[in-house]
Amino acid sequence: MTGKSVLVPVDPQEIAVGRQLPWALYGRNGTLIAPAGFMVGDEGQRQRVLAVRVFREAPGLERTDDTATQTEVRPHPGQTADALSELRHNVEFVQLTYHLKGEVEPATVPVEFIGKVAMQAVVISAPPLPGRQTWRDVEDGFPLSVRMMTGRSAYSFDTLLMRFSALPMAHLFLRYPTVVKHQVLRGAVRLRASLKAIAVLHDGRRQAVLIDNISGDGCGIDTDMTFGEPGETFELVFRIQVRGQGYTLTLPSTIRNKRSRKGRLVYGIQFGVQNDPLDESLRLALEAYLYERIVSE
Repeated sequence: MTGKSVLVPVDPQEIAVGRQLPWALYGRNGTLIAPAGFMVGDEGQRQRVLAVRVFREAPGLERTDDTATQTEVRPHPGQTADALSELRHNVEFVQLTYHLKGEVEPATVPVEFIGKVAMQAVVISAPPLPGRQTWRDVEDGFPLSVRMMTGRSAYSFDTLLMRFSALPMAHLFLRYPTVVKHQVLRGAVRLRASLKAIAVLHDGRRQAVLIDNISGDGCGIDTDMTFGEPGETFELVFRIQVRGQGYTLTLPSTIRNKRSRKGRLVYGIQFGVQNDPLDESLRLALEAYLYERIVSE
């Protein structure tokens, strides 16, 4: 919103559940409540938005005075290129790191990507703070670090808190970055790992193994005992952490290759069996785990 923009009231009937806002919503004093493109998820959220009188910019109208609102967001000097031009509503994972005064260690937490005001602000959900602290107590200009994944692209940047807003949901406006580290992941995403797992064989035997690398399609297993030959199938059971929650995965798996390394056996495993690909929910859980690992390293 420019300093001379004229705000007009929004008819509540123009805000519909499940439809993207065609324009940004502002409070009476010019505070941005929701960016253009924001989607109201349900009727409860719609009512929270309408709990205050909301306004939008009137196209083609400007004030004749030179007064700018205090909440106006301007691109900072020297900013010319949009470093996050590829980001829209396609962000799969976002991680926020911050160090509150009085806390010994920085906190790293998962958050949701809400949207962006190009060249002005990045909008994310506001994570809960420890104890009785709230984001209202955190001063504008507080330093933050963000890491995110979208497709095969990983982004990371340092930024500053611009302001906190409680409507229509608790969210943070972050200063738009001028310097962004962007990494494109080539080929299949495969990460080193050290996950304890159980191989459940067809005859009911259970053998402890170690997953030493993992991707969305399969993994590498290190063991000191043979448990099958290429082409044989089994179930692989192991636990992962996603957004601070533990999950046990039981994956139908197929042995693709087997070799010896320094006196131990190394198996190449493909998730899924012939004509029976991995269940969608299991695949999404694996992707979430991999994304979290990528942005954390």
